[in-house]
Amino acid sequence: MTADYVYDGLERLAIRTTQNMTPAGTTHYVYDLGGRLIAEANDTGQTLREYVWLDEMPLTVIADVNTMSPQLWFVHADHLDRPVRMTDGSQAVVWDAVYRPFGGAVSITGSASNNLRFPGQYFLLESGLHYNWHRHYDPTTGRYLQADPLGFVDGPSLYAYALSAPTQTVDPAGGAAIRSRIFDPLTMGPEMGGGGGRGGFGGGGRQPRITYQPQPPAPGGTPSDWICRPSSRGGGWRYENPSNPSDWVRVMPGNPKSPNPSQQEPYVVRHRSSQYIGEFGNVVPGNSPAAHVPLSRFKFYQ
Repeated sequence: MTADYVYDGLERLAIRTTQNMTPAGTTHYVYDLGGRLIAEANDTGQTLREYVWLDEMPLTVIADVNTMSPQLWFVHADHLDRPVRMTDGSQAVVWDAVYRPFGGAVSITGSASNNLRFPGQYFLLESGLHYNWHRHYDPTTGRYLQADPLGFVDGPSLYAYALSAPTQTVDPAGGAAIRSRIFDPLTMGPEMGGGGGRGGFGGGGRQPRITYQPQPPAPGGTPSDWICRPSSRGGGWRYENPSNPSDWVRVMPGNPKSPNPSQQEPYVVRHRSSQYIGEFGNVVPGNSPAAHVPLSRFKFYQ
C-alpha cells in the first residue's frame, strides 16, 4: 500500500491519494473554520461523505452522498468526544469500536466505516497512524512521530500524547493538550493539580492539568470585529479575522513551570497567512521563542 498527501496553507491534510489498497483513489478533505472535517470528496468533485458536529463532538456521518441511497449513521461518542459506536435509523448498531487507553483498536465491527478517532484524529489505513493536524500519531506506542511544533508546552516530552493521560486529556490539533469537557467543563490553560481529588491524574506527585481561563480583551490593537473563540492549542483564546481564518492572534495564559522561559508568563502568538509575526512585526519561525510575544509588550501588526 502506498499513499501521497497534499497539505493546505493551514497544514491540514487536503488531498490523499492511495494505491494498492481497498478503497483506493483520491480523496479531498474539506474543513470548517474550526478545523473540523465536514466532508470528503473524490477527484471529480463529488461529495462522498459528510460529517455533522456539535462543537467538538461528532453527531452524524452521512455516507454514499454521491449515490441515490445515501446512508445516515448516528455517532455515539465517549467522554473524550471519540466515536465508539454508530447506529442507523432503526437503532441497529452498524459500527462498534473498542479501544486501548492510547487509542489503539482492540476490535472494530460492523458494516459501516468511520475513520474518526481521538478528537482531531483521522485513521489512515495505509500506515495505521492517526493524522492529527500538525502531526501523525501512533496509537500502538501512544506517541507522535514528530516533535511538538510548539516546543515544551506539555512538559519535558516533545512526543507524548495529551500529557500521557489519554483518558482525561485530548490534543485536537497535535500541538498541546486540553482537558476533556467531562473532567473540566470549559477547560483551557495550564495549571498544576495534585495527585488526588478533582483534576489529578491518580496518586503520586503533581502533574499538569488544564483549566479554562477567562476570555481576555483583544490584545495590543487587535481589531474589535475579530471573532474570539477558545483555542484548541494548549489553552487560551484565539482572535480570528472573519474574512481570513489564517489571520489570527492567540492569547496564551502562560505556565510558570514551563521549561521554556518564553511561555512562563502570558504571551501572544500572531499568525498572518502562513507566517508568524514577532514582537517588532518581523517574520519569525513558528516554533521559536521569538513567536511568543509577552502579552504586556504585544503590538498588533497588520
